[in-house]
Amino acid sequence: MTVSVGVPIMTKITLSSDVQERLLAISQEKGISVDELVLSFLEGKTSTEYDIFERITDAFFALDLEWHFLYLNSEAETLLQQNRADLLGKNVWDVFPPAKSTNFYYQYHQAIQTQTPAIFVEYYEPLETWFEVHAYPSETGLSIYFRDVTLRKNLELALQNALFELELRVKERTLALQMTNDLLHKEVSARKRAEEDLQIALNAERQLGQLRTLFVSMVSHEFRTPLAAIRTSTDLLKNYSQRMTDIQRSRHIEKIQGQVAHLNNLIETTLLFSKSQLKGLELHFEEVDIKDFLIRLIQDMQAVAGEKHFIRFQFDGELFRYHIDRQLTYILIANLITNAIKYSPKGGDVWVRVKCGDNTLQFAVQDSGIGIPPDDLSRLYNDFYRATNVGSISGTGLGLKLVKSIVDLYHGTIEIDSLLDIGTTFTIKLLVCSGDAEQKTAQGRIS
Repeated sequence: MTVSVGVPIMTKITLSSDVQERLLAISQEKGISVDELVLSFLEGKTSTEYDIFERITDAFFALDLEWHFLYLNSEAETLLQQNRADLLGKNVWDVFPPAKSTNFYYQYHQAIQTQTPAIFVEYYEPLETWFEVHAYPSETGLSIYFRDVTLRKNLELALQNALFELELRVKERTLALQMTNDLLHKEVSARKRAEEDLQIALNAERQLGQLRTLFVSMVSHEFRTPLAAIRTSTDLLKNYSQRMTDIQRSRHIEKIQGQVAHLNNLIETTLLFSKSQLKGLELHFEEVDIKDFLIRLIQDMQAVAGEKHFIRFQFDGELFRYHIDRQLTYILIANLITNAIKYSPKGGDVWVRVKCGDNTLQFAVQDSGIGIPPDDLSRLYNDFYRATNVGSISGTGLGLKLVKSIVDLYHGTIEIDSLLDIGTTFTIKLLVCSGDAEQKTAQGRIS
């Protein structure tokens, strides 16, 4: 219940229920209104009402428009730590000068100016106290109802600090959990990658095992054919040499030499392929007379070709000496010529055309054999891959793989032009250094 006091000094003071009931009872007993009862108390005309206001548990005081104290109850004396006698009639801002620079000053003046109540909580540092204030204005003054809320405010601040600390700990814990989660994610990812790498390694090992088995099978078959031919020729020479003419003996000897050359080329190819798989190939350059080198190579290959094939040689260029890897270049061209012979089962000419430039060597090996199906061209350089139209023609599927590896070492290129049942031309271009060009340049600088 709220008792409204219409006197100039105090308005709309919220009192405890027992005080309100007591004021009403006394006012009815005296036959006056509650407002008149309060006014008589403030003017000192009665002491009974004084006891009633003293029983109010909250502090209050009244000010006139000049900010002079008109009344204080005992609770106000206690909270303000001042005697009533020392305050009555004095200016509140003179008694409490630090308050002029606080929210108390602003709120009290604002209440008077706007004639609206001011309710606020403010800390007064000289008393080290938090106050909850209800200020009610009238046309002639201001009534202030206030209480000490320091304990509540300290609890609120402590709660705020606790909440802030809790929030901070939650953020720290969240960050720690996030970091742990990230670490777990990385660990899971790393483990997954390790498992994938292990699976890849296992698959590679399985494929390697299969390739080894296939390799052994193919190489064994490839060795068996020339060895059988050599054995046949040597048996014939051993048993029937005296009955043979010189031409017949020469043919068997040439056949043996050709098969030996073929075996040698097969062994070199196999060893180089194994080396390329284990640790890779390297170029070891030396200066070579390329024309003489190719003539000797073709002579070796002609022995392998036999009577059904004839290797023709065309050389185009003025430079003869180049820095090349003799062994790898021999294997490269020998493999191309061997394939040209092998995949021309009806025989015919095999052309080897060479063009020499300042820093390039171009080799073109052309046959008139079975050709290569277009769908097989992109897979010719895979390990052990052979074209789908080779039929019963023997081979390991290693030669072109090795050719491609050697060309790559030279930073060169390979072009294939092939028509089924017409023939195939492999064109190889290698980047090299010409010894003749270096010599001519040196002579030009001396002169």
